[in-house]
Amino acid sequence: MTTPSPSPVLAAGAVVLRPSPTAEDTTEVLVVHRPRYDDWSLPKGHVDPGEQLPVTAVREVREETGWVIRLGARLDTTAYPVNGHPKEVHWWVGTPVADSGLDTDAETDEVRWLTVDAAVGLLTFDSDRQLVRQALDRRSLVPFVLVRHGKALSRTKWSREDRRRPLTARGERQAIALVPLLNAFGIGRVHSSEAVRCRDTLAPYAEAAGLQLTAHASLDEEAAQTAPDRAAARTRTLAAEAATTGVPTAVCGHRPVLPFMLAALGVADRPFGTADALVTYVNADGTSGSDPDHFPGAEED
Repeated sequence: MTTPSPSPVLAAGAVVLRPSPTAEDTTEVLVVHRPRYDDWSLPKGHVDPGEQLPVTAVREVREETGWVIRLGARLDTTAYPVNGHPKEVHWWVGTPVADSGLDTDAETDEVRWLTVDAAVGLLTFDSDRQLVRQALDRRSLVPFVLVRHGKALSRTKWSREDRRRPLTARGERQAIALVPLLNAFGIGRVHSSEAVRCRDTLAPYAEAAGLQLTAHASLDEEAAQTAPDRAAARTRTLAAEAATTGVPTAVCGHRPVLPFMLAALGVADRPFGTADALVTYVNADGTSGSDPDHFPGAEED
């Protein structure tokens, strides 16, 4: 009988990049010194119970550096043993949006913005140096999130027009649970089908972020039956807009429509539970530029 491998300890972090405020055409990298290990590394930390990895990355960067960031492209996962247990660290490119100040009880005692060459020269671990190089290669990719609507009232219990069918209480909780994930990526535009259950899935985030949600009839469930090309074309247009403007975007759709939306991005079809979010990272042409991340909706059975 084979002994199952232990589950890895999960952590997340970011390679935070910014244009130098003092030197033209120069990129700076955020690095930290950890007195406990006397090393220089990229900011990262462990996942809290029930926390999604992108949320961890944003929280840990703030706790270790004082910088509030939003996530961009996905980077490779690093893996190594710690005290005999496997550990995985999940990484994204980070962009600073505000300096909240370093906590006095932070695990770091020094935070530096360095040029790329200086950071690569100072970082202790080769894996961190490789992540910096990868972040520079992928930093133009823009998050583009496809969301399936939250749990809706059963069709058998609804006699009115289907597009007016509402979320259940569970669906409303799933919609609220999406807020931290979308916030981690700094979603700046939200789109949906015209169905109430789809609009209401993104409504809590739109309200929290002060955004106006835009609804499209081409993304309605009926589109999958009557004009699937319109759903694909709309998705392609929205992804291209996200890529060219650099504004991370979320779009809510329906299970029968999502295969056409995925195909528009060049992503293989896959099962979607209610309120699942698939984070893709799109190129300038609006197609997926790296493997997407699939985050299950909250409170799935």
